[in-house]
Amino acid sequence: MKIIKFSRVVLILTIVMVFSIVIPKYYWMTFEKRVRPTNFIYSSLKNDFITMKAIGKRVHWFDDKNREVSRREFEKLAPLYYYRNLLYHGDMPDSLNGVKLDIEEIKKNTIFFNIKPKDILTSQIQLFPLIESKPDGPKLNMPKDFFRIKERMEFINCESNSVEEKPSLLFTNALKKKGFVFPAQGIWGNPSTMKPYDDGYFVVDSANKLFHIKKVKGEPVVNVKALPENVHPVYILVTEIRLREFHAVIITDKSEVYLVSFDNYKLVKLPISDYDYRNTQLRFSGNILTRTILLSKDNINEVIVTDRKYKTIATISESTVNKWETGAGTFLKSLAPFALTLRNSHTTFVNFYFKFAGIISLIGIILSLIVYFIIDSKFRTEKKSSAVDYIIILFTGVYGLLALLLVPDESWKV
Repeated sequence: MKIIKFSRVVLILTIVMVFSIVIPKYYWMTFEKRVRPTNFIYSSLKNDFITMKAIGKRVHWFDDKNREVSRREFEKLAPLYYYRNLLYHGDMPDSLNGVKLDIEEIKKNTIFFNIKPKDILTSQIQLFPLIESKPDGPKLNMPKDFFRIKERMEFINCESNSVEEKPSLLFTNALKKKGFVFPAQGIWGNPSTMKPYDDGYFVVDSANKLFHIKKVKGEPVVNVKALPENVHPVYILVTEIRLREFHAVIITDKSEVYLVSFDNYKLVKLPISDYDYRNTQLRFSGNILTRTILLSKDNINEVIVTDRKYKTIATISESTVNKWETGAGTFLKSLAPFALTLRNSHTTFVNFYFKFAGIISLIGIILSLIVYFIIDSKFRTEKKSSAVDYIIILFTGVYGLLALLLVPDESWKV
């Protein structure tokens, strides 16, 4: 009897877990109304923000005075953003804020990168292709060997799956001469040939020093940068953009963001404060006059505009209603004490991610207890009811009620 009861409890809890995943998922598929955030664009012509909003099924454009304008008028307010369209229509100005506009310079200075929490909170295969930075031909080529850095820098031939000793010794010795402390804490690069040039890899050793490793004509080129004591990288994005202003972007364990400049690897700290790499997306864009940083977290968007020296010149933020704070969200929270997912949009790791409803879930718990008591009283053949069933409902609400109805008590007469 005890074995049967234990098996029943395990089965019920398994059903509860499944319901807590499935019910919220399909509930939101049915009732969630997605709200597109406002797109803020800084107009160097007006020195203020202009906005693009989705209202209903149409996109509307507004100038710096929040007056609705046509799309053509809107594009004229941001010539560095819409220069291709303006060139096509013959509306591109010759200069802006005293700066002569050269199309090639505009293209070169138009930059963009995007760092999502999922880029950081993910697993990494510790084998990396070291691309020849100065190939004989016009294109970059993928090598046949991959490297790893443990007790030394070791190259593995992909075809024979064997260690290549010559380059391994060559690069290991080059690192040792620069004071590299093995093993590596982190290795970051862009393992692709679809880029304007190859800038190698940035590696943090066990002494928290930053190493820049490249292969030039088959030979190692290693530069080292001593990081400040409070700078501990958790992620580095190697940018490799035509405008060679900075090599990479460093995200630290304190969610600080630094650019690694081409000026002797000088660290330039971005002027952002409300950023957490665990749950916030960072988008960076730039043109010939300004830099724009967009921070997106849950239902909050913040835009920070700086000059070319990264001094803040304008900011704006917008909050939208979180789906859990809408009427549909309040109803679901009052129905069930929690929702469970196995995946999180901020990471690639599979785990149990809970969303707790709070005190409002007492409504659903009490109603579920009452419903179960009525049904239990009707079908029970013995006077003594199972306390375990009521405890399950107390902690799981409607999920527990549905699971108990699917797996009734053995004393019920059904």
